[in-house]
Amino acid sequence: MSEALQRAGLRLGALLTPNVCISQSTPADPAKLARAREELLKIDGIEAVFTRADIEAGRAPRAYARSYVAERSGDLYLQLRAGYTTRERGFTHGSNHAYDTDVPLVLWGSGICADRAKAATTPAAPVDPRRIAPTIAELLGASPPERCRAAALRRVLCAPPHGESASR
Repeated sequence: MSEALQRAGLRLGALLTPNVCISQSTPADPAKLARAREELLKIDGIEAVFTRADIEAGRAPRAYARSYVAERSGDLYLQLRAGYTTRERGFTHGSNHAYDTDVPLVLWGSGICADRAKAATTPAAPVDPRRIAPTIAELLGASPPERCRAAALRRVLCAPPHGESASR
């Protein structure tokens, strides 16, 4: 990867996986970034290359936009092909591929109504991960974390708390 960037007149500043961020101390010349994109796309395993301009214009996957901060983000973002990683060993859980983003949620134990949990956590009804901590807190009879803004998954609980409806 470093060689591809050198051919484009750039230097690798930071390599953050799973979505690779190539950062310079100052924003890179757009012509050099275009050349770098061409060079990087020649590397086996690289599916797409996005620039900060692509992210700002909405031409990159939403995952890039959600983690983009203009003052701190890098110049180029690589999307690896399914099954590829920049690590020599192991994988991460942060690519844009379904095997990383669609992970099972298993709810089991006292206070969880099995029939409701099965129906409420299907691929057709995805669960926002922010709802897991308040759900566990509610099962324990504790307050949710102070900065938590998400609601518990009450639809999977056997007994609705405080007389509320379990249909939420």
